[in-house]
Amino acid sequence: MKRIARLCLALAFLAARAAGAADTPKAEECLKREAPAAAESNAVEIPRPQLSANTNTGPELPMARETNPPAAPSAAPVEAATSTATQPRNPVWIILAVLGVIAARFVLKRLLSRSRPS
Repeated sequence: MKRIARLCLALAFLAARAAGAADTPKAEECLKREAPAAAESNAVEIPRPQLSANTNTGPELPMARETNPPAAPSAAPVEAATSTATQPRNPVWIILAVLGVIAARFVLKRLLSRSRPS
């Protein structure tokens, strides 16, 4: 019984470690892209505007609506998305997680049935 519990724990640990390792290359690529921007010393932080009290003492007037002209369609075709967010996830980890839950349920039922007085 303890072997099954240890096996389930080891599978859960390996699944979590593999899921964390899948994100590592993406983080390294992001750091490589952001490094030149961080190294540039000419970048000036834009000050954020501060809110102030309303000094208008007159009656409130409704604001005029802005009319925007319709947007012109772009002539360039839209490229297909190549982001990792659009790629399907690997179903192996989902299957392993389900098997781990089933095994843990079995182990817990066995432990509970043995601990009850007969």
